[in-house]
Amino acid sequence: MSRSRPATNPISFHKHTKQYYVTRGGKRIYLGSDQEQALKKYHRLGLGLESVLQESAPPVETRIKELANRFIIAQQANWRNPETTLKCYKAWLGRFIKDHPRLKVADFTVERFATWKISLKKRDYSPESINHYLSAVKAMFVFAEETGLIEKAPKLRRIKMNEFPRPVQRKNLCILWLTCTNYWKMPI
Repeated sequence: MSRSRPATNPISFHKHTKQYYVTRGGKRIYLGSDQEQALKKYHRLGLGLESVLQESAPPVETRIKELANRFIIAQQANWRNPETTLKCYKAWLGRFIKDHPRLKVADFTVERFATWKISLKKRDYSPESINHYLSAVKAMFVFAEETGLIEKAPKLRRIKMNEFPRPVQRKNLCILWLTCTNYWKMPI
């Protein structure tokens, strides 16, 4: 679904990079941090006076740990309860970093993610915990895409929760017991 913008302000501002940008063909074109200069650059692009530069892939040196630190620093302002959420994200992303200590962002694949998902299952983590870990990693890569660190975030999927029978509550058990005992007291 496309969003329409008023003709007076065709550019957008990206909070994390503190830069103005315009989206063309599903790709962000960063125009700079000064609004007036960004608007002038936008108009030059529209007239064909300036060429569009493609966003580059992340540098080879960027490791997952560096990305995780940048993610946590940038996202703290968006969390409702920053202290608790920070503790949780450090634990979730910390587990991923411990399992992949020297992994570079450019080397991350969906297959590696699937292998890690299986390893968490083998270590008897609950499905809910596994999904917390997976969601944290997924959010980190979406952040990397939004800030221009990577071109496209990989499609990472969570695991399906197993359906377990709900435990019967004492109140419901009492109601069931009374219903059964009243049934047998009825004359036939």
